[in-house]
Amino acid sequence: MEMHAYERLIKDLCECVGIENWRDILQGQHIMVGDYVVGLINEENDIYANELSVYIELGPIFPEREPDLYRRMLVANLERNPALTGCFGVHPDTGSAVYYIRLDTSQHMDANALVEILNTQVNASVALFNNLKI
Repeated sequence: MEMHAYERLIKDLCECVGIENWRDILQGQHIMVGDYVVGLINEENDIYANELSVYIELGPIFPEREPDLYRRMLVANLERNPALTGCFGVHPDTGSAVYYIRLDTSQHMDANALVEILNTQVNASVALFNNLKI
């Protein structure tokens, strides 16, 4: 995604949800959606130039308490769930569970649409992840 388009999207998103200092979000590439940190990563040099990478941080994984969670996350990635458009994974730096989505930005995406997508995806991925941990 071109930097000026990414900057405009972040600025509009922040205005839409009432965040005054949009430059902090632009620089940090993260926003809170409810209680969850959501990365809005612009990988400008990526081969998917018209896509925005979204990472929903779902929290730590404790293999000693949930030894089968990795397998359940992988199986969930293969199951059809109309509410979810991405996949579960493990953050390479923190080892925490994440839900990853690539949003197509080749068509104009306004801030209201992005807010709706983020809310829907956070709620659906958190609910499914919590069920996987049972």
